[in-house]
Amino acid sequence: MGSEIDYIKTLTQIRYLKTFDKLTSSIKTSVGTLDKDLPIFKHFFAGGDYSNRGYAYQKVGLKDSDDNPYGGLSMIDNSVEFEYAIRKDFGVVTFFDSTMLSLEPNKFDEKFYNSYGFGARYYTPIGPLRVDFGFPLDEGGFVFHIGIGQVF
Repeated sequence: MGSEIDYIKTLTQIRYLKTFDKLTSSIKTSVGTLDKDLPIFKHFFAGGDYSNRGYAYQKVGLKDSDDNPYGGLSMIDNSVEFEYAIRKDFGVVTFFDSTMLSLEPNKFDEKFYNSYGFGARYYTPIGPLRVDFGFPLDEGGFVFHIGIGQVF
């Protein structure tokens, strides 16, 4: 079954981690774009425990009257995190996340949705258990995330 829609979707991601004794700094940037408007299920979405942690899953950006997100045809998603190891298997983190979604292809000058927060990591044999509290700068309130695995 072939599709009658031809499009190009690109997503580039850069990650950098550096450890200084008990402090680990992590940076992640994702940049993506579509070459034309497509059905909403093809859009980029942001928000949640692996994206902008000040927002619920896929809730960054403009929404319709039923609170459903539009996503975007262009996206920049940034995260900066600092983790301090209290013990070998336990650490605390602070972070800043910033996301831009545009409803136009190849447009990267829209509003950024910023959030900050803190959390904890407990390292197990199957990966770190994560707890994060994210606070969006513009909207107030907070979002609680719990998960397993690295954000970076």
